[in-house]
Amino acid sequence: ELNIGSNRLGDHGAELISKGIIITKTLRTLSIGSNNIGSSGTTAIANALTNNTSLEVLNMRRNAIVEDAIAAAITNNKTLRELLLCGDDTIDKELAMIILTSLHCNNAITDLVLPQRARTACALVDEISTERKRHNVEPLHIKWL
Repeated sequence: ELNIGSNRLGDHGAELISKGIIITKTLRTLSIGSNNIGSSGTTAIANALTNNTSLEVLNMRRNAIVEDAIAAAITNNKTLRELLLCGDDTIDKELAMIILTSLHCNNAITDLVLPQRARTACALVDEISTERKRHNVEPLHIKWL
């Protein structure tokens, strides 16, 4: 487990961490919330997730989230179980819908934390839950903070 939240890593620090995400075989939990990570850092982390096979929990709270990058990471990463993305002003209903839509391709994620203001995407949550139940897949648990 690596918890380096609230350390002002910024984009450069996130880009360095993304290199570690690509090569690690043992890291299960990474908490990098509240680090002033912008779009290039988030994109680097998301790109690294597409090839990572060990990370199960990622806390990216209070950092910028890039739609295409995070959607690709969710779609392609099959080991991530818990994803925390709340507390960021960039996550609204539209981005929540993109994130939730990408979960149609990933049954591994079972716990997702999103901001309260994106809660209007609940209909899609119900659709994903129904689809998972129909295929005997572990349900999706969403917390709205």
